[in-house]
Amino acid sequence: MGEDERLGQAGRPAVDVDDVLQRLRNMEAVQNRLILEREAVTRAITICLICRGHLLLSGPPGIAKTTQVRLAAAHIQGSRFFYTQLTPFSTIEDVFGPVDIVAYKQGERRRVGTHMLQEAHVAVIDEIYNGNEAVLKSLLAPMYEGVYAEQGRFHPIPLRTLMGTANSIPGPEERREKGLTGFHDRWLFRFLVDDLHNDASFMRMLWTPDVDFRTYRPEPAATVTIEELDHLGQLVDKVRVPVSIYEELVRLRKAMQAENLYCSPRRWKQIRRALQASALLDGRMDVGERDFGILRHTLWDQPEDIPVLERLLEDYVRAAPERAAVKFSRILEICGEFQEQRRSISNPADLSKLALEARQRVEERIREIRELARQGASEADQLVVEQYLQRAYDYLKELDEAAGL
Repeated sequence: MGEDERLGQAGRPAVDVDDVLQRLRNMEAVQNRLILEREAVTRAITICLICRGHLLLSGPPGIAKTTQVRLAAAHIQGSRFFYTQLTPFSTIEDVFGPVDIVAYKQGERRRVGTHMLQEAHVAVIDEIYNGNEAVLKSLLAPMYEGVYAEQGRFHPIPLRTLMGTANSIPGPEERREKGLTGFHDRWLFRFLVDDLHNDASFMRMLWTPDVDFRTYRPEPAATVTIEELDHLGQLVDKVRVPVSIYEELVRLRKAMQAENLYCSPRRWKQIRRALQASALLDGRMDVGERDFGILRHTLWDQPEDIPVLERLLEDYVRAAPERAAVKFSRILEICGEFQEQRRSISNPADLSKLALEARQRVEERIREIRELARQGASEADQLVVEQYLQRAYDYLKELDEAAGL
């Protein structure tokens, strides 16, 4: 970073940006040691902390979705953390606190917000789509504008990121029926997370002690302050986005439109800042195509979009783990097409032929993933690629059974 990026604001100590970025990377390394096979989520949390974005994790219970963001919050000195779990019977009081009875008797309607969302820097809401429309719509202004409405006025709140978890994501029709289309659009990052796939990761998970947040104290070299995150948030706006990057985003948007994939202008604006934050975390003051890897987790609206989106992004992805993810998505797309077509086939011979054709296409992708495993720049990269390879073989086995092999 240049000298101007190290200067503090008037009356405040100077911020050594390089040092802060290194501590953020150390924080990510700690998360990746304790929460396995979740590196992309780790980076997304860091980006959200810098640029005030929000992320959604969808997956089965018991796979450390909440633990991961609590762990990140524990590494932010002086941060306040809020947690709740929603049910269809949850009320706004469960998120923003009860009405202040004393003030109410004096003709004022305000809430007791101590330890509630409006005081938090980091928040987690479990089973978020179980909440009713009133509760979820009360989150719109805090999530997008960083404000909380009370007594007819908007009040700024310190919220840096809200993470929602869900066992599944409502489809477009259900979201429209419940009036939640705008709420769903507030998520900058969306992830489908799953159980551990690699046997070595599973063994490591078993012998790694659980984090006891009552006593957990991170090393100072892996912590940052709220003020330092504020400084990085201001610095993000100085990261240059070259015209060539804007042109690539225009081309990508047109390709998405041709596939009937939609991303709102609001999210495109947020995505631009996320790209800037991604570059900053790598110590660069210019966005490059290498930052496009995060688009895999920001541009889709429903899970069915993911394989199509990753095919569109294939030309922009360079790192071996990211390319393996794209190849694996092509396998998911091939197997999805096979499952769709097999419904109209009753002749076993025709089904076997269809399965063999799909198998051949999957084998081609497996060869490409196997080649990526040899190209992995690090042991960690190779491990991630091997995980995709193992999952690909599971799908190949299903096609073998369908083909009668």
